[in-house]
Amino acid sequence: MIRPCLLLILLAQATTGRASAADGGLKLDAGWARATPAGVRVGVAYLTITNNGKASDRLIGVSSPVAGRAELHVNLRDGDVVQMRAVSAVEVNPGDRIEFKPNGLHVMLVELR
Repeated sequence: MIRPCLLLILLAQATTGRASAADGGLKLDAGWARATPAGVRVGVAYLTITNNGKASDRLIGVSSPVAGRAELHVNLRDGDVVQMRAVSAVEVNPGDRIEFKPNGLHVMLVELR
């Protein structure tokens, strides 16, 4: 099982020279994941990103100490079919509140430890 306290360590890698968590611009919170059965090597994590700053930013990657690799993904529905697609970046403009949630944007955790 992924522990919630480890999800708080989820790191966002943002481009430089823009809004940052240090100046109060970006806030990452509400991190959580569903319990993962023993032996399962893939999981999903969710969080909320809020940009209270005056500059736009772009989330270009994620990492987690509980996974060998973490990727940005989104679920897309086409009629009755839902497909998961990798996302290269997520734009976070001033005033945005981006929710990573079930059936939408999420962090795919691969090679769970």
